[in-house]
Amino acid sequence: MQGYVVRRLLALIPTLIFASFIVFMTVRMIPGNIIDLMLSQNDSVLRSRRRLQLEMALASISRSYIQYFRGSARCCSTATSASRCGATPR
Repeated sequence: MQGYVVRRLLALIPTLIFASFIVFMTVRMIPGNIIDLMLSQNDSVLRSRRRLQLEMALASISRSYIQYFRGSARCCSTATSASRCGATPR
């Protein structure tokens, strides 16, 4: 019985990683992004200058897999797990 439970718990780890990756990529595939939403309310002259600043601030220039691993590491770290992974902010 213990062997069965251990096997199931070990199988849970890659399943959770796979599910988090699928959710992350699904969110990234949605048309548009937060920068487009933020800039849709601004003047078009400010849009071109402000876009690069917002991309740098939100780190959306890096590749998706880098964002996934950075976000996963940030979520798993003990210092920020309460504020970034579902707990209510202070």
